[in-house]
Amino acid sequence: MTRTPLFVVHAPPVATRSFLRRGVGAVVAAAFLAASLWLLHQHARNRGVGPTVGPRPLPTDPWAYLPSTARGALSVDVARLRGSPALRRLFAVAASGCEQSLARGVRSFVIVVPGLPVEDFAIAAVGDLPRDALTACAIEHAHGHSEVVHEAYRGYDLTRVLSPRDAGNVANTRPRSAEIVYLPGGVVLVGSSSIVQGMVDRGIAATQGARGDTVDGLSALRHRVPPTRTLQAAAWMPDDRGNDPIEAHVRGVAVGLDADDMLDGEAVLLCDDTTGADQTAQAMETARAHAGESVTVAGLREMIAGAAIAPRGSEVHVRFSLGARALDGMLTDADGWIRGVLDPSEGQGDRDH
Repeated sequence: MTRTPLFVVHAPPVATRSFLRRGVGAVVAAAFLAASLWLLHQHARNRGVGPTVGPRPLPTDPWAYLPSTARGALSVDVARLRGSPALRRLFAVAASGCEQSLARGVRSFVIVVPGLPVEDFAIAAVGDLPRDALTACAIEHAHGHSEVVHEAYRGYDLTRVLSPRDAGNVANTRPRSAEIVYLPGGVVLVGSSSIVQGMVDRGIAATQGARGDTVDGLSALRHRVPPTRTLQAAAWMPDDRGNDPIEAHVRGVAVGLDADDMLDGEAVLLCDDTTGADQTAQAMETARAHAGESVTVAGLREMIAGAAIAPRGSEVHVRFSLGARALDGMLTDADGWIRGVLDPSEGQGDRDH
């Protein structure tokens, strides 16, 4: 964006005046400039207006962009993920070209779900993500069927990648379909426009001291487990939970997971009261007793059998772990399933063998 300079200083002709005259002129000009700025500052103070400052840096925690309507979220600390052989393997999706180089710059991301069951989602990613490289990559993968729109919004320079149909719709209220938004500082938001706009507003509000989160908020639910885990997830259950003995009393779930040489995780189930937590823990123990009959993945069976389940007030705390060999087997099964979803022909080939 072209910015008009506040002052333009032209160099005087060289060797046309004496050193004394140049010196006196410079002092007079500097004094005049200083006096003008002081008067402007005093005038602004008298009107109750402070000096103009630029917008504050946007948050670098992707959870800060969760819209108030979010019902679930899963985050990945990519920096820690790269040091975890097991989880790195689970999240290793084939990538090539421009998206591979962009992926190297991601430090963390969060997947936002507006409701359960999952019908829509959005992603907030933070890292060393150059704007021009991102927009060029998005257009390349859209085979040219996207347009880049630069927009000034609430003091911030936003870059949106939209479909041609939506590109002319930035200024009005007609809903757009989906978009990629680049915010200053390497923040990228991707998803349905209705969700993404709420994420933009939440991030800007965070710079102004607004938490935008109550005790019942998703971020507060997430902090019921230590927020230092490589994988973190939090979700509010649907209001209509039915009569399932485990789900009936559970309002929300928070999960944290690490996997270096072995898997180590914890979950907290927030129930409606202490009685509900006791009944939920009992139902989980009953389900665990029959897990051998219904769970076919060996590693998952072992993890369920060794989990510690304990009601604490209105919460049920679950700790679970899995050894390296069992974890490797479970991830092998998961890897095959993920590849089958991403490429059904590949999954079919695996089944044929």
